[in-house]
Amino acid sequence: DNPNGIKVFILAGQSNMVGYGHTETGLTGDGGIGTLRYLAVNDSTYSEYNYASLLSDPSQPATSAWKTRSDVKVWWRNGASGNLGGPIGKGNLGPPFRGADTTLIGPEYAFGQILGDYYASDDVLIIKAAWGGHTLAGNFRPPGAVAARGGAVGASYSEIFQDAREVLDNLGTEFPEWAGRGYQIVGFAWHQGTSDKSPVERALEYKHNLPDLVADVRSEFGKPNLPFVIATTGMS
Repeated sequence: DNPNGIKVFILAGQSNMVGYGHTETGLTGDGGIGTLRYLAVNDSTYSEYNYASLLSDPSQPATSAWKTRSDVKVWWRNGASGNLGGPIGKGNLGPPFRGADTTLIGPEYAFGQILGDYYASDDVLIIKAAWGGHTLAGNFRPPGAVAARGGAVGASYSEIFQDAREVLDNLGTEFPEWAGRGYQIVGFAWHQGTSDKSPVERALEYKHNLPDLVADVRSEFGKPNLPFVIATTGMS
């Protein structure tokens, strides 16, 4: 917990955290609706956002490369398959994107840009712990839920902390340019829920399981006030 160390954020969840956003090829082909490129080209249409800020050259939105940055790094063990123990992807924020594959984008891309700007004099590390199709009732089941309502602690819950330890206990090996640096865990982001929508018993338990997850994550890191952000997605 070094306040002068690397600022660490952990992003956990299922497929929406894994990342299935399209960067270039969308509904009507390259640059079409449904892509980050379309949003950048039509940035003026969305006055509340600033998609062009994600480009290296905002004046050329149709052709510019995407912004990368060495002060924000990403580490994650690819969980697109839904299986634990996938291949590790790590490096500077930006292409190749850290989504399900190198053509796709996850929430960490824009999130990391904002964090990098905010922590202008610090370095930032994003650790992703996300697997497609995993439930909070089962895969991510936290110890608090087990104590209160039974079951077993989920393997994915445990894996969040195993992945974090793998990176943070070996920071100089995983990112040699940060050798000898301390770190501070600053926040935790959660983007999950679709797999708990049925059966109804699982859905009803979510309102209890989620607060248990928040409390247990904070307890595990020894930070009772750790910011815990819950993302939502508009879906039919």
